[in-house]
Amino acid sequence: ATSKAPCLVVLSADGSSLMVVHDAGSARPAVTHTLVASLFPDAKSGPAASLFETEGVGLLGLRFIQGGGSAVLGLDADGSLRAVTGMVRGVVSNALSLVPKGGSADGAAQAVGVVVADEEGTGATMKVLDTATRRVIVEELVPGLDLGAQGGPSLAFFSAFLKKDGGFGFRAMVMGNDATLALIQQGEVVWAREESLSGVEQALFADLPPEPSHSAVKDLAQMWQHLAHHLRMQMIHFKMRMKIASAEESAELMRERRSHGEKLKFAWDSQGFRKLVVVLTRAGKVLGLHNGDGRAVWAQMIAKDGVPAPHTMLEARLPPQDDVAPEILLIGPGLKPHTTRLTRLDAWKGTVLESQDVPYSVQRVVQPNVWDKEGRRVVLLIDHNLRAHAFPATPEAS
Repeated sequence: ATSKAPCLVVLSADGSSLMVVHDAGSARPAVTHTLVASLFPDAKSGPAASLFETEGVGLLGLRFIQGGGSAVLGLDADGSLRAVTGMVRGVVSNALSLVPKGGSADGAAQAVGVVVADEEGTGATMKVLDTATRRVIVEELVPGLDLGAQGGPSLAFFSAFLKKDGGFGFRAMVMGNDATLALIQQGEVVWAREESLSGVEQALFADLPPEPSHSAVKDLAQMWQHLAHHLRMQMIHFKMRMKIASAEESAELMRERRSHGEKLKFAWDSQGFRKLVVVLTRAGKVLGLHNGDGRAVWAQMIAKDGVPAPHTMLEARLPPQDDVAPEILLIGPGLKPHTTRLTRLDAWKGTVLESQDVPYSVQRVVQPNVWDKEGRRVVLLIDHNLRAHAFPATPEAS
């Protein structure tokens, strides 16, 4: 970083303090220490995980271990540190130069972009701040960008453009921790892409649920929901015949027709052609894909809130009943050192059935051909002391 003279900023090994080496090129530089907690007195920031540059003059960024938060620090002319932004549950972007129309880049204001995940998981907020005054230049809500389900944002790249009224508009390319990409502009999601499938590391094939019959509809509300959906499709079909349907309605009807084709049904078939492909990605995301067209039936981000990505995925349960969903077992590091996180998923819906940390680190997984009476596979987890632990601990395991 730079102030009047070159400075070196160092983060301590425990992430609790920052050291600024003033006039780093001199033989006897001055050194000052700043506690990270003193920069954010109103936030439970915890230790910082890393220090990074934001490409702006005198600007640095901090990432925190707890909650995946970030903050921007400013290095003043005297070499002292100040918080340009508070700690946010989001990600800090590159620095921006805001050059007015007909102006010079020399006098341009410096800004930095921040994308913050909504605590309720309903959207996100995009902010652009003036690094000199800490003033919020623009703050836009982005509904529909569920960064919480994506494990929070991991990267953001901002750019500014001049609008017709002479003001500035902003767009940002945001990547979630699950490798999902989205382009947001003026408070709207322009497009989003599922890129986590490029990092598939493991895959399993599971049977689909049996095709529901009319007698299987037990809930009256569910019956009315099916009826309303059927009537909507009929109405869109009528509008298409009259050539008054919108492009979105036409696309919806085409998707409906494709999904109800024999090949693309989300239902078990006796020949075994239709299957559910469950994949584990490098980012720690698990997806259920229909093998007919590859569409994602469900997605579940496991590596979030500080939980590392799992390294092993296997079939945990093959129930004898056709109407009971098979289960997937995910094995990976736990939140604390020398612990292991065990997570069971419903293979048909992707919902988390159980998640627990066991007090040992797993070095190897052995899968004997042993199943309990409920169809659950018994696995042996070998810890770092070469002790074997049976999971689940059922009578069949002993």
